[in-house]
Amino acid sequence: MISRRALRVCLVTPAPRGTRLGNRVTAQRWARRLRALGHEVRVLRRWSASDDGDLLVALHARKSFGSVARWRSLR
Repeated sequence: MISRRALRVCLVTPAPRGTRLGNRVTAQRWARRLRALGHEVRVLRRWSASDDGDLLVALHARKSFGSVARWRSLR
């Protein structure tokens, strides 16, 4: 049997919490799917070094670029 380790996923979206904008809806949809697979998911507006995780998923490349650049420089 294959043993899978749950990942800690940081899902970054530029849309503010509580809004119904497209990127926020997409982020919530992906968060539900990843949680159903057993992963721990945090939906964030910006990623920083204090947001520990195994995987970064960034919605909207231009607006999430700062988070991606910080992740890359520290990983």
